[in-house]
Amino acid sequence: MIDNKITKMFAAGVSLPEISAEMNLSLDQVKRLKRLYNYQEIVRPLVSPSSFNAFERLNQSVFALKPLVDSGDEKGLNEVLEQVDDKTSRTDLKRLVDSYLAKQKRISELVIQQQQRFEYIEQQEVQIKEELKCLEKQYERLREFMNLPKQYPKAIEKLLFKYVVPFREGYALRRRLDSNFNKQLKKEGVIELNDYIWLINSLESFVDMLSIRIKNGGAIEWDYQKELNRSHLFGISQDDEYKAIRKYALSMDEVNAQIAEQTSYILDFEEEKKDMIRELTKIKKSNIRSWNEHAVISDSLSDRELLKHKELQNQALRWLYTQGYVACSEITLPNKKRADVIGYKNGHVIIIEVKASLEDYKRDKKWKQYLNWCDEFYFLATYTSEKYENVGYLETYANSVQIIEHDELNHQCNDYIVVCDLINRTLSKRFIYGF
Repeated sequence: MIDNKITKMFAAGVSLPEISAEMNLSLDQVKRLKRLYNYQEIVRPLVSPSSFNAFERLNQSVFALKPLVDSGDEKGLNEVLEQVDDKTSRTDLKRLVDSYLAKQKRISELVIQQQQRFEYIEQQEVQIKEELKCLEKQYERLREFMNLPKQYPKAIEKLLFKYVVPFREGYALRRRLDSNFNKQLKKEGVIELNDYIWLINSLESFVDMLSIRIKNGGAIEWDYQKELNRSHLFGISQDDEYKAIRKYALSMDEVNAQIAEQTSYILDFEEEKKDMIRELTKIKKSNIRSWNEHAVISDSLSDRELLKHKELQNQALRWLYTQGYVACSEITLPNKKRADVIGYKNGHVIIIEVKASLEDYKRDKKWKQYLNWCDEFYFLATYTSEKYENVGYLETYANSVQIIEHDELNHQCNDYIVVCDLINRTLSKRFIYGF
């Protein structure tokens, strides 16, 4: 603490050589005291009385506060000074300042990361809400279709519900008809092919021709064996469903299920945003010591952990490739979840979730949503002290990975072709555009 007489002399603007001579101090000693006095004058109006008392007790150790004093960081000075006591050394004080600055840097990084994540989530929400609108419209069309505009014989109604689906503002064929009957409908202009979808130009004309076909005993349904015996320019499909119209040809129950699924994604996004806000709030409210302790086992991906995550991803990709899989990283699945690593081979899909830290592994509560899009699921984690039952686990081995626990969960890929297409298109995009 500076002598009161010296303090008054500093305040009165007495020159440093005069103070040196009068107080019998070296000029260097006076200069250090003047610097301490200047620190006091800067800090006093910025901190609470208790924090200022702590500041005075630190004497010349307060020079470790230079980064906060120079920037006039009111919050930082209060936060640091609240942590000091009579045993706090200059080294301890410097460590507290460094921890506070590291905390503030991490908060700034989190704000940027969360802003980017928020933007991504909001884009996903917009897309899903658009899909919801389409699904709800599709549901209404189906409900209207189930209540046909006029009364038809039961045999006709049954065929309509089997072969026809509402599409855009009209109707389309959802299944293949007998090829001769299809040709007849096309010739009469009742149906026409547009973008691999057979559009029905007139539902009434279609019903009339169905009625005539039934009356004359003509074939209506697609018969694979019969079609094999006919002369076709192209291959014969064993499946009577048209793939191009499949997503429009859902039942009311299927549409309802998709609406419920999409709604749940929106709720998940909302909860994820709340989690990010809670995480940031928790860090902002933590004092330096508790934050510093938390940072040692931080569940957020630091720069080092991001590098580790990428390294593990590359090892997983190499492993899948050596097993004969077409592999890719960072694939957004049809349910909007992003798979760290995914690969396909001979009708089989593997998804690998990479975890570079224990807390990142613990925090993942949504891994089960990957199961419907793969035939095998694995965690590749640096920390797996708490394992899920029957879940597959990989570990690093040399420059690759190896299975330590096989996936014994009961699940399979919903649509192998869709997953293959996602992987192929992503790989093509990265080859062509570089990202």
